[in-house]
Amino acid sequence: MNSFLLLLLVIVVAALVAVGLAVLRARRSLPRPVAPRAPIRRALVVYESMYGNTQRVARAIADGLSGVATVDLIEVGEAPAELPPGVDLLVVGGPTHAFGMSRPRTRADAARQAGARVISERTGVREWLASLRPTGPATAALAFDTHASHPRFFRHIGSAAADIAGSLARLGFGVAAAPEHFWVAGSQGPLDPGEEQRARAWARGLLDLAAWQPSTASSPRPEASSSTS
Repeated sequence: MNSFLLLLLVIVVAALVAVGLAVLRARRSLPRPVAPRAPIRRALVVYESMYGNTQRVARAIADGLSGVATVDLIEVGEAPAELPPGVDLLVVGGPTHAFGMSRPRTRADAARQAGARVISERTGVREWLASLRPTGPATAALAFDTHASHPRFFRHIGSAAADIAGSLARLGFGVAAAPEHFWVAGSQGPLDPGEEQRARAWARGLLDLAAWQPSTASSPRPEASSSTS
């Protein structure tokens, strides 16, 4: 084996080790799930979306919850800095940009890629969570994101939902389950087949207190990149 191939092998192995360590750190940093203390009666679903994919997932989640709970669906630019009275479940979701929650720069980049205005143009989930007033663990919370489809090994490297869950836990919410990911074909979509139905079913399952268990389940998808809409 010549020196170039040896160097290439060392680089590949080092990259795989770095990826593995990043996956372990991401999993360990997630807040420990806290089961809701009472049945869900009123839910608030707050979403950020660029091209409409995350918006469609949020609508499907709201539809799934509406079978039992009263549900308000709000785009993040319209979301209040303090939860309305009676909300016992907060669901927050957004697209994964540059391996985490969006920033003003990444939203501007998304608008340039689209050649048009994006849905969440004024603010993102990152900024809204920074302004949200803390609450107590009696209010359950969940996080989700949309993410470009990628191999299973790379699934937990960079996730808006993981960042959202961490922020919710720091605000005092009882984060009731591991972040959920919904997959998009490429950066602008569309959603992978069946993802809206899966979001609806995921939400319906959350209405049964017995179903609230620590979970990292999410559907495997084929290869693509790292930011979505």
